[in-house]
Amino acid sequence: MSDDTRLRGLEPSEERPEEEEARHGEAVISGIGATGVAETGGGATIRQASLWHDAWGELRRSPIFIVAGLLILVFVTMAVVPQLFTSADPRLCELSNSLGRPSREHWFGYDLQGCDFYAQVIYGARASIAIGLLATSAAALVAVVFGAMSGYYGGALDAVIARLSDIWFAVPTILGGLVILSVFAERGILQVSFVLIVLGWPTMLRLMRSSVLSTKESDYVDAARALGGTDLRVIRRHILPIAIAPVIVYATIYVGIIISAEAALSFLGGRAAAAGDLVGADAVGSSEQGADLAAPAVLSRDLPQPDDLLVHPDGRRPARRAGPEAAMTTEVTDQPARDDAGVAPLLEVDDLHVEFRTRRGVVNAVNGISYSLRERETVAILGESGSGKSVSAQAVMGIIDSPPGFVTNGSIRFQGRDLLTMPESERRSIRGDQIAIIFQDALSALNPVFSLSWQLGEMFRVHRGTPRGEARKRAIELMDRVRIPSAADRVDSYPHEFSGACASAS
Repeated sequence: MSDDTRLRGLEPSEERPEEEEARHGEAVISGIGATGVAETGGGATIRQASLWHDAWGELRRSPIFIVAGLLILVFVTMAVVPQLFTSADPRLCELSNSLGRPSREHWFGYDLQGCDFYAQVIYGARASIAIGLLATSAAALVAVVFGAMSGYYGGALDAVIARLSDIWFAVPTILGGLVILSVFAERGILQVSFVLIVLGWPTMLRLMRSSVLSTKESDYVDAARALGGTDLRVIRRHILPIAIAPVIVYATIYVGIIISAEAALSFLGGRAAAAGDLVGADAVGSSEQGADLAAPAVLSRDLPQPDDLLVHPDGRRPARRAGPEAAMTTEVTDQPARDDAGVAPLLEVDDLHVEFRTRRGVVNAVNGISYSLRERETVAILGESGSGKSVSAQAVMGIIDSPPGFVTNGSIRFQGRDLLTMPESERRSIRGDQIAIIFQDALSALNPVFSLSWQLGEMFRVHRGTPRGEARKRAIELMDRVRIPSAADRVDSYPHEFSGACASAS
C-alpha cells in the first residue's frame, strides 16, 4: 500500500467502489421509485429516474386518487358536454309542472317555474366549474407573482404587500362580493370571477411568501446566485419549482371554495344559471320539496455555511482577535504585498464590516476583516461557529440578503475594481465565472428538482450563452474530470441518486 493511499485512509480496493463493481460486470444505481443497471463491456441499459414518473407511480396505486380522478372526470365531462347526461332543455318551462315531484323521467322534479331541475343542475355545472377554475387560476397567478417578490426581496416591498393582504383579509367574501357586484350592470361569468379573484388572493399569497422565505435560504439558491444568475432566473428556475408546491395543493382545495362562494352569491342575486340560483329560485317551495334543494347542494434558516471560498489568496495568515461580540474580527500581520513583477493582489478585502438589522437590534456579524489574495495561493479563515466566516464569504460573492444584511464599511477589490460599488449587472457577470463558492453540504447545494446536467450546464448557459446540448457535453466533461463513473449515463440523474462523495465532486 503506497504512502499516498495511507494518507487518504483507503485501501487500494476501496478507493473506487463504483469502479470495482463495474470491473466485475455491472453497477447498480438506485433512486426513489426507479432503479437502473449499467453493464460494462456492452451497451448501457441504465434507466434514469424521473420525478414525474415517480409521482405518477405513487398516485396510480392510490385508490383515493383513482376515485377522485374519476369523479373530476365525470363533472368536467358534464360541464363540457351536458347533452350526454340529459336531453331536456333547462330553459323549457311550463307552469303546469310547477313544483312537480321527482319521477323516472325527471329525477329531481320541477322548480317553481316548471323547469326541469335535473337539466338545470347539469347545465349549471358548466358555469360553476368555469368560474371555479378561472378565479382560482387568476388568484393563484397574482399570489405567486407578488408572494414571490415579497418573500425574495423583503424590505419595504414586503411590508407594503403584507399590509395590503391584511386589509383584504378584513373584507367578508360574501358581503364584499355583493357590494362589488352591485357596480356591474351585467353579472356574468367574468364579473363574478373578477369579484372572487379580488377577494381570494391573500391566503395563497401568504402561503407563497412563507414558502419563498424558507426556500431562498437553501444552499442551492445561494449557489445559483453565486453563479451569476439574475433575480428573475433564480426565482423562476430555482425557487418557484419548490416554493409553489403548497400553493398548488391549496389551489386544488380552493376550487371547491370558489364554487361554494359563487353559489352563495348566485343565491343572493349575483348571477343566473348556476347552482346557487337553483336554490334561490326554488326557495319558495323549499318546505315542500326538500329533495329538490338537496340535489344542487350535493353538486354544488440560519445562514448557510460556505466555509470554502475558491479565490486566490496571497498566503498571509489572519489572526482572530477575541472580543465580547460573537463576530469575527481579524487583523493581518503584514501589509498587502506585491509580487516580484509588482502586480497588485487578485482579491483585496479591507476593513470589511457586515451587520444584520433585526427587530431585536443590530447584530455585528463581521467586524473589520482584512486580507489580500494572489493567484495560486490559499488562505484559511478559522473561527468557531457563528464567528462570521460564512458571512464574510457571502459578502465577497455579493449574495447577502439585504435586508436584513448590510455591508456598512470597507471595500472588496477584485482585479483592482471595487465589487461593492460595481453595478449589479457587472458583478453578476463575475460570479461563477471568475469567483466561485463551494458550500459545505454538497447535497443541499444541488437543486433536488433538476438533473445534474441541467445544473452543471447552467454556468455555461448563463455566462457563455452555450446551447443546451453543448452545455450538457461540458457537464459530462466536468464529471469525467472528477472521475465520476459512467458520467455520460448518469449526467441526467437527480441529486438524490448520487452518494455524498459523488455529489461533493459534482
